[in-house]
Amino acid sequence: PMRGQQPVSGGNLAQPVAGDSVTVQYTCTEGLPMTVTYVRSGNGYVTYTFDGSPPRRLEQVVSGSGARYSDGSYTIHSKGSDLIHEAPYGSDTCRQNQ
Repeated sequence: PMRGQQPVSGGNLAQPVAGDSVTVQYTCTEGLPMTVTYVRSGNGYVTYTFDGSPPRRLEQVVSGSGARYSDGSYTIHSKGSDLIHEAPYGSDTCRQNQ
């Protein structure tokens, strides 16, 4: 039997302390799903999955407006209910699910 609905994560992803994070569901270009957990501890970071991909962690970086997270190859820029996901293969525009 299943106990608890804890998300499966990679071994190197620290789990956020309850209350320090919020998880948001988005729908991106072509209807692809994206789940982003915003973590406020430390300097701030996100962990996310895009269309069933393994979880990826991006550190918060300086942003002119909104919030920006990057690891040099992948970037998430969120502002309000909109999000842009940039990857080596292109970018997707996403909107928070209501």
